[in-house]
Amino acid sequence: MLSEFDENDPGFAIAYIFAVPAGTDLGEFGGEEEPPIAGVVETHLLVYAAGDLPENHDTVTFGILPEPLKAGFHLIEATPKTEAELMAIEECDAKATTIEEDVACGHPHDTLVPVPFDTSLVLTLGDIDELHFPEFI
Repeated sequence: MLSEFDENDPGFAIAYIFAVPAGTDLGEFGGEEEPPIAGVVETHLLVYAAGDLPENHDTVTFGILPEPLKAGFHLIEATPKTEAELMAIEECDAKATTIEEDVACGHPHDTLVPVPFDTSLVLTLGDIDELHFPEFI
């Protein structure tokens, strides 16, 4: 499903890369109901941009995506912030008095960086409660 911030937004989607048990009919799931998860790529996301997402697009302005993206599919590496980075963001947020200052502080979610499609991915299998899903918002 494409997300759009306003009527001028070309639309974009951010997806986890995951596995389901063999024989799972994904057509049975949708909306709020999620399929059973058998594993996930814990370090990467797939992003689709229906059109170019320029520098002034909200996903870039608010730090969800690190840079403008051309229309199409993109593989994104998601790296969790360190404890020191999280503490610095928290301290900065506490001092921020405007939305601009708050945005400048950064966000606690994973750092996202576009990578080539030939990047090796590792699918980690396990119980859904023990898997790490990249955090992007």
